[in-house]
Formats: sequence, C-alpha cells, structure tokens
Amino acid sequence: IEPDTFKRYLNVQGHIESEKLAMLSTTMGGQVVKINFTDGAFVKKGAVIVEIESDILKKSMTELENTYEFVKKIYQKQSNLYEQKAISEVQYLEAKNNKESLELKIETVKRQIAETKIHAPFDGTIDRIFPKIGELASPGFPLVQLSGGGELKIVANVSESYVKSFKIGTPAIINLPELDVNMDSRIAVISKAIDSKNRTFRVEL
Repeated sequence: IEPDTFKRYLNVQGHIESEKLAMLSTTMGGQVVKINFTDGAFVKKGAVIVEIESDILKKSMTELENTYEFVKKIYQKQSNLYEQKAISEVQYLEAKNNKESLELKIETVKRQIAETKIHAPFDGTIDRIFPKIGELASPGFPLVQLSGGGELKIVANVSESYVKSFKIGTPAIINLPELDVNMDSRIAVISKAIDSKNRTFRVEL
C-alpha cells in the first residue's frame, strides 16, 4: 500500500458565456424602419444593424442649420462693429450667445440622429434581432443581441454548502459532452455573495 492523492470532484452544470456579449439598445424612441441583417449574420464593427425613423429630427436639423447661417452672419457683423466700437458689449455678447446656443442645439440633434442607427460595437454574430419593421423601439429596451466570440468562460452556480471548498485557482475539469471535449481548467472568479433565492454562489472558469 502506498500513499497517494485522493481527488474528490463535484459535478456542477454550467453554461458558456462570451466575454463579448452585448444587448444593443437606443436612447431614442421611434418606429423601426429598416433592418439590414438577419439572425445569425456576421457583422463587422460599425455596421448599421437596425435603423429607427429619423425624418422629424432631420427636418429639425435643416431648420436649425438655416437659422444658424442667419445668426452667424449677424454675429460676424456685430463682431466687426464691436471691434470698431460702434455697438455696446452687451449687443456683441447677445449675438455671440445666440450663435453658440444654436451650435449646441445642432450638436445635440446630430447625436440624436446618430442614435437612430444601431451600430455593431465589435465584430460578431447577431444572435437575435428583437423588433420587426414597423414596431416601436423604446429607450433602454434591447433591440439586438450580439455575440463577439473571442475568449469564452464557463459560469456555474454552486450550492452554498460547498463555499469553503472553492478557492481561486482550484483545479477543475470542463466536460462538453456534445463536442466530446474534456479540458483541464482552474477557477478564476468566485462570487463573494450568496444568491438569496437559490442559496448558491457564482464561479467562473
């Protein structure tokens, strides 16, 4: 009889998550007018996946730009007169304020128009596009689920009764039966909180 190391294993069901997984939404509400890809499609970073109606914003932009050209000319004339001391400082500052105020409004509307197009933040595969053309998109609600691949991690919830048995670096074996894969790994992350609903803690490999 010779002494040897006894290894005890705990079987836990987990799931695979991508380090690049994004739920894309918009800050602008409106009607979905165009969907440029389908579920399962691969997209490059910056590609426009979904477009939301922006006609009203574009009309507002045209009006602001027309007004800005007029206000800009007034400011230039007032600036020249002020340099010649032909008008008061208050008149000059008023013209300057009007011009700068319109510039800020134009920048705001530009950002709002940009928000009506949902861009891919990285190269990836579209898991799902939630809305259909004609439906309303609401701020904060997901429109597209995008997976970017790259590094993957295994996430599992373990019963709190084993909380003292797990440490960062504890060896583990990842078994993927569908792919006939067994690989050695180690625990990389252990949650410091116990889920009050199911009395488990989260571990990642």
